[in-house]
Amino acid sequence: MENTALFSRFEDVHAQYTRLRAGVDALRRDLEAMEVTVRSPDGMVTVVVGPQGNLKHLVLQDNEPLAALIVEAMRKAEMLAADAVRERLTQILPDGGGLDDVLRRHDEAMGYSDATR
Repeated sequence: MENTALFSRFEDVHAQYTRLRAGVDALRRDLEAMEVTVRSPDGMVTVVVGPQGNLKHLVLQDNEPLAALIVEAMRKAEMLAADAVRERLTQILPDGGGLDDVLRRHDEAMGYSDATR
């Protein structure tokens, strides 16, 4: 009887984990696609940013080539900043210490081939 209750509890926990995992993946996809657009009151400037405030698109009413240069410079700066943060984190975190890695290793160890990615 005790084994049956333990197995039932394990199934409940696994079902909760599976729902959580699917929810986290859905949230990640939603956030990756998210954009916010803001226009200046005079309509001369339009800015589109991503979920972390990263500049995705810029429209300067009278100077689109300048807008493209600004966006490209911002993307390069964002990448360099992300690389610098990643480098600093790898100095203090163990290899494979990210949440995705932990979840992936757990799924592999448990033999879950149906884990949402």
